[in-house]
Amino acid sequence: MNEYLSLESIGTFAGMVVAINLIVQFLKPLLDKVKKIPTRYLVWAIAVIVSTAYQAITGTFTAAVIYLLLLNSILLTLTAMGSYEATIKKIVK
Repeated sequence: MNEYLSLESIGTFAGMVVAINLIVQFLKPLLDKVKKIPTRYLVWAIAVIVSTAYQAITGTFTAAVIYLLLLNSILLTLTAMGSYEATIKKIVK
């Protein structure tokens, strides 16, 4: 593997979850200094942004996919938060 992340890998469900986890873990300490917001809302916002950006970059973004983006973002949020709970949070404790 010559690349850490590629557009093709981020386009998969697992790739999106990894990207969302990375972005949230990077931003969470910075945002907590400014304002404490519930993590699930931050994760969902990042999921919407990552999903929308992917659709826009690949040229498949249309008004018809907005509904699916919002639903898929909820699924991505639950998976990203679950993977964090199952792995990283146990290590930190």
